[in-house]
Amino acid sequence: MDYNDSKKRFKLYKAGKAWLIAGTVFLTLIGANLAANADSTTTDTGNNSVQNTQTVPNNQDITSADADQNNVTPISSKADDKNQTETTKGTDETVNEPINGDSNAVESNSTTTIDDISSKSDKDKDDVTTTAQADSNNQNSTSLNTDNINKDKNVSTETSTNNHGDSVKSDSSTPTDNAKPDGWNADHTQYTQDGQLVTGVQNIDGTYYDFDENHNLVKNNYVQSQWGDWYMFGDNGQVVSGVTPWAGTYYDFDPVTYLRIDNAYVPSQWGTWYLFGNDGRIVSGVTQWAGTYYDFDPNTYLRVDNDYVQSQWGTWYLFGNDGRIVSGVTQWAGTYYDFDPVTYLRIDNAYVPSQWGTWYLFGNDGRIVSGVTQWAGTYYDFDPNTYLRVDNDYVQSQWGTWYLFGNDGRIVSGVTQWAGTYYDFDPYTYLRVDNNYVQSQWGEWYMFGNDGRIVIGVTPWAGTYYYFDPHTYLKVENNYVQSQWGTWYLFGSDGRIDAGVSPWAGTYYYFDPYTFTRVDNQWRSGYWFDNDGKIVTSSANLSYLNVKFAYERKQQAINTMINWMTDKIGKVSYSMTYRNGPYSYDCSSAVYHALAAGGFLPVGSNGTTETEFGDLERHGWVIVPASQARRGDVFIWGDRGHTLGGDGHTGIFYDDYNDIIHCNYAHNGITINNANNVWEDDDEPIVTVYRFNGIL
Repeated sequence: MDYNDSKKRFKLYKAGKAWLIAGTVFLTLIGANLAANADSTTTDTGNNSVQNTQTVPNNQDITSADADQNNVTPISSKADDKNQTETTKGTDETVNEPINGDSNAVESNSTTTIDDISSKSDKDKDDVTTTAQADSNNQNSTSLNTDNINKDKNVSTETSTNNHGDSVKSDSSTPTDNAKPDGWNADHTQYTQDGQLVTGVQNIDGTYYDFDENHNLVKNNYVQSQWGDWYMFGDNGQVVSGVTPWAGTYYDFDPVTYLRIDNAYVPSQWGTWYLFGNDGRIVSGVTQWAGTYYDFDPNTYLRVDNDYVQSQWGTWYLFGNDGRIVSGVTQWAGTYYDFDPVTYLRIDNAYVPSQWGTWYLFGNDGRIVSGVTQWAGTYYDFDPNTYLRVDNDYVQSQWGTWYLFGNDGRIVSGVTQWAGTYYDFDPYTYLRVDNNYVQSQWGEWYMFGNDGRIVIGVTPWAGTYYYFDPHTYLKVENNYVQSQWGTWYLFGSDGRIDAGVSPWAGTYYYFDPYTFTRVDNQWRSGYWFDNDGKIVTSSANLSYLNVKFAYERKQQAINTMINWMTDKIGKVSYSMTYRNGPYSYDCSSAVYHALAAGGFLPVGSNGTTETEFGDLERHGWVIVPASQARRGDVFIWGDRGHTLGGDGHTGIFYDDYNDIIHCNYAHNGITINNANNVWEDDDEPIVTVYRFNGIL
């Protein structure tokens, strides 16, 4: 009989609370059957069988592998065995932390728990059984070294004669006289157990290895085990746990189950945390996870916290202290920014509501805006402490100047009601107008005092006194009115306070040149003024006075008209587009404003060189020969009906015939020039000269 044809297997049996390991030898005999009884330890020479039984403590795990690996338990089942502890993995393999590169090699001390071997059914009791006695010193060990199992077990194999006379069959899985010794081969690439080269995942000396179908040790590869799970084996062939570089990236393997970790943010063996994606790869860049977005540094793979960084798509995002992508108004880098709640992009140059319902303006660089700021075609002011828009308030800007902002937050220009009165704000500088008589946005003229308030009552200005109606705020002209002090004054057709002999209400009165009050019952300037202030004289004297005062009034009006022009020399420019002042005029608009200032035309009158002919004639002006022109006459150059635009020009004679004062393109403003020189330079156009012949 050839005992080398025997096939040996190991089985596990339950005996009460103890586990039994049975080594079974199948002998194929010719013409004979061998029956084995596992109930007791006996020696039967007739049956040529030997049974040895050994009890194993229940709290120990036993690793048993037959030639076809049917008894190897999946590694991942260890996580469910509460009686198991961790076994230190082989320490000859080191893995570098991704953050620090190869300069910080960290020795792997990942722990592993040995698989619990599933109980087999209590059958085949005819097998030859060997019982292994557990070492009481190994009670705290979580694995039983398979080398020790193979070394300590005593398997006795005898031959039984087949009663049926069958020939002995040879089983290749049974050790022969030429069987290899158990353990590693010389170059540590193959492992023999029970005389057979092993394949698949095996627990050897407390860790796991994998052997391919050619029995060769698998190194540095991610392979599928015999039970379907996938594991990574390192350069030394040992199963890998923790963060490990492989295939150009990093993966993490559970230190208990050794399975690849997918879609989880976990601590590494170095204490740093990393995110691994659905395919197990370590994550870098902006990534959606746990209902939000995070960013992981492409070099260190660490989570980016409290930083504004560029994503893999080129867009920029802010990530907070907890690494989450930021949306809404957020404090960062010493100021505030706003990030769109849908796109998470920074909001630039927009006035938007915050997550609290308040509105803020963010500039071109995304920073929250404070102070006076230009936006949407105007200016707004934002409080430097709250960053809220300033509405309906007069505030000092970051430059020290003061501005008024209306109910809608816009900067105010023109005449505006505020704080119980009216103020005027320049339409170009937006500064408050102080101590000036200016035209409003509605065309009317108003006087504003030193504190910017609109003026009412008798007010000194420009070397004389004016009176402004307390209800309309308009200048009072040609009227005898009671002042705010109770005294009465006469204001002429130009609004100035009257002094001396003055015509009014069909007669003459005299007003003291110092107090401006009416003189009653006194001789003044050779005339008697009665107790009602009226002059007492003959009709001849009255006629003379009428002529005299008409002339004086006319001269005064001419002086006022010309003074309006001279006051603006060097202060205004020429413009046919912005022709209505106060900083620019053209030739005809300047003449219209000057005529209105002198009282020759109604206040607010305006027109062109073409309309000027008719307007002068309707208000008492007559044509005189150009050779007789004198101070105060108005000239128009150009053929009537064809003087619009550059085809016409107008101005006022500054003196008798020689000089003119006019707003002109050549000098970009109002200047005084020789009439003949300008006329010749203008190709000697047709000249029309008007003189006032009416009554003021």
